[in-house]
Amino acid sequence: MAAATLLSTRILTSPQTVKASDYPVVRTSKVTYIYTKQGDLVKNRALQANTDWRMGKQILINDEYYDQVATNEYVKDSEVYDPSIQQQNIQFHLAGRVVGGNADLFDTSINRISSRKLAEGSEWAVSKAVINQNGVIFYKISKTEWVPSNHMWLNNLATITYDAGFGLTANDNNNNSNTNTGTNTNTNNNNTSTNTNTSKPTRVELPKDAVRSAILKSVNDERASLGVAPLQETPGLTQTAVTRANEIVQSFSHTRPNGSDCFSAFDENGLSYHAAAENIDEEIGGNGSTPEQLATAVMKSFKDEPGHAHYNSVVSSTYNYIGISSNYDATTDRYYIAQDFIGM
Repeated sequence: MAAATLLSTRILTSPQTVKASDYPVVRTSKVTYIYTKQGDLVKNRALQANTDWRMGKQILINDEYYDQVATNEYVKDSEVYDPSIQQQNIQFHLAGRVVGGNADLFDTSINRISSRKLAEGSEWAVSKAVINQNGVIFYKISKTEWVPSNHMWLNNLATITYDAGFGLTANDNNNNSNTNTGTNTNTNNNNTSTNTNTSKPTRVELPKDAVRSAILKSVNDERASLGVAPLQETPGLTQTAVTRANEIVQSFSHTRPNGSDCFSAFDENGLSYHAAAENIDEEIGGNGSTPEQLATAVMKSFKDEPGHAHYNSVVSSTYNYIGISSNYDATTDRYYIAQDFIGM
């Protein structure tokens, strides 16, 4: 499962042709989908998060209000807000959804898995995340209860705290530690020997070229299944993806570590285009024991997300070129994947 995915598109920019006093302003708080005046989803466009838009008229479609942001382009009124009202400090709480069956709970009050389980599909507020010495991540959902990360998908990135010994007694599939301690005492010789052997999972990064090829094949196979022409790689776009895959390990965002947006990396590599988009994805290493399995996990995360924004970029005929790169962080056992698209 993907820990997090983010989409950015460079198709629309804030309108500049109206006076500030002509129309009220609405602000997006997340990547916001666009609809026609008939209520049909515009599949190759989206408004970036935290951007302001002059609002034209408001229409009602199927008992839901839509705000006009361009000619025949509308957003749901429920997905934007008036920045002049005191809503600037909206807090986005970290939450998780139980996936992969009912989830066991590690209870710190008894230091083991409890008899209680969380139902698949249920959603819980998450207050903390911890990773132990074996790379197993736990999410805190109550005072003493923690869910292993293989059973929970988060709505956003979590700040993970390292605690080497946390959860080592949990009887969880992700806990692969093997510790054998033997003590032999011979009282006649007064010799005591203690042998301890602790083995930890070996983490080896998959070859980057193999990962890139597997993801490209997965993308083009998906496009072929829909009758869409395959995407081609270009050196400049591949280098853009390499840059971005390195950067998102530091900051998982479409804003680069230097504060500029992701598309400045496109410009640095001399790319010209009429449309561009970026998908970034974070996968737990266990999802990618082979390049093909990692590619499958990436595609599944895009197809499973509500709204299919990332998937739409993958299969959109607007784009005809792609750059792909991955980066592996051994400290957290996570892969960071960048997919950069352009249409020419």
